[in-house]
Amino acid sequence: QTQTYVSNGSADNSALFVNVPNSDAGRAGAPTALLNLLPTGNAARTVVLRVNLIATSSPDYIFGWGTPSNGQSFALEHGASTTTVSGWGQQSQGFSANFTTSPAENTWVDYIIVFGGSQAKIYFNGQEFPAVAISNNVVGQQFVLGRSVIATFGQASFYLDDLKIYNYAFTDQQALNYSTNNNLPYIQNNATITNITSSV
Repeated sequence: QTQTYVSNGSADNSALFVNVPNSDAGRAGAPTALLNLLPTGNAARTVVLRVNLIATSSPDYIFGWGTPSNGQSFALEHGASTTTVSGWGQQSQGFSANFTTSPAENTWVDYIIVFGGSQAKIYFNGQEFPAVAISNNVVGQQFVLGRSVIATFGQASFYLDDLKIYNYAFTDQQALNYSTNNNLPYIQNNATITNITSSV
């Protein structure tokens, strides 16, 4: 069965439910799509999304694309109190960035993830977190929800809405505009990816 998800940024009943069990069989059914406009290499990018975590006791793999090799993917993971912008590899190796966040279960939260070519930063519910240097050189454009970029580990259970991917890094002012107005006034040539066709 193929389901087309079109984000509208508001209505809960239009949100995409992502439930990927912690098993190879479950991960094989994770929503995935080849998105040819996704930024690769160390190109700048911004990902905006709203997510509602069903539980925070186990790690949730929200999204990712790329290859399972050091620095060659770009992903968002969430643990009990840590949000990780992951490039496949540890922060101590310079491939990921960890941020301390504490979203409540069954509550909608807003993320803006910004990568400018050498640093990653997040805005969580409008709160800016300091940038962390990471080495990122993404290879591949296979986008996946609910597991890692390789189908041998990762799990998730969450609702997703208002997902947008931009091919440039938001400035602080742009992030503030988006957080407060849910739009980007006065911005030209901003390519976005807003539709995902996934097998569920």
